[in-house]
Amino acid sequence: MEIRAARRPHRPASRAPQQARCRTRYRPCVDEPQLTITDRPEANRYEARLAGELAGFVDYRVVRTRRILLHTEVPPAFGGRGVGAALARHVLEDARGSGILVTVKCPFIQAYLQRHPEYGDAVAPPLVPRSHDV
Repeated sequence: MEIRAARRPHRPASRAPQQARCRTRYRPCVDEPQLTITDRPEANRYEARLAGELAGFVDYRVVRTRRILLHTEVPPAFGGRGVGAALARHVLEDARGSGILVTVKCPFIQAYLQRHPEYGDAVAPPLVPRSHDV
């Protein structure tokens, strides 16, 4: 007597092909011409807008000659589409282009820098405490 495994019926994919690709790690789905990132110094943050809607931001603080990157946030509706990475890239390229060094306190941008060490020249070296601060 021969035993055969039951075959599962074919199920159509529940996601559209574009949506499935959006979840891949190395291929962001943000359409670059539609994504605009601007520095809003009066609010101390960079904002990303996708088709006019706020898609994410990076909060920062300016201390003397440094820009301290505090927090990155992307609403769940825009998550997994490369908005955070585009923000991180833009902030670091902007700092590099203007000659300002950044201090990174934001865990997301710290992780981005680990994956993209080419932006290391935009990051300020750690501050050395003064002798009377110890």
